Amino acid sequence: MNPVDKILASEVITAVRAAAPQGQPVYLVGGAVRDALLGLPPHDLDFCLSEKVKLTARKIAELLGAAFYPLNEERSNYRLIHKDSQGRRYAIDFAAIRGTDIEADLHARDFTINAMAMNVIES
Repeated sequence: MNPVDKILASEVITAVRAAAPQGQPVYLVGGAVRDALLGLPPHDLDFCLSEKVKLTARKIAELLGAAFYPLNEERSNYRLIHKDSQGRRYAIDFAAIRGTDIEADLHARDFTINAMAMNVIES
């Protein structure tokens, strides 16, 4: 199984798919995408979605038994601290898409390999 498939088969992605608002893409962004493409395990996961960020993050926290922390309510930034089935602990961040769509959001980020996104709902 390649590294991208390993991420997509994870319990976190299963929870994201179960909790995501109907018909809305949820994007894994940044370093986790880069690490998967390089064959490295992710250290943390960052997700972007266009609406219902807090509700979605809370649902995922409940499904995973993770701790939920608001980072910045005005900007819809939330963090889960999750310990997976293999005992690894990591942060899972959720943020609202900045701009009109994921492309605008990525352009607002740095212009490096970290400005990458993968739709985990449709992949």
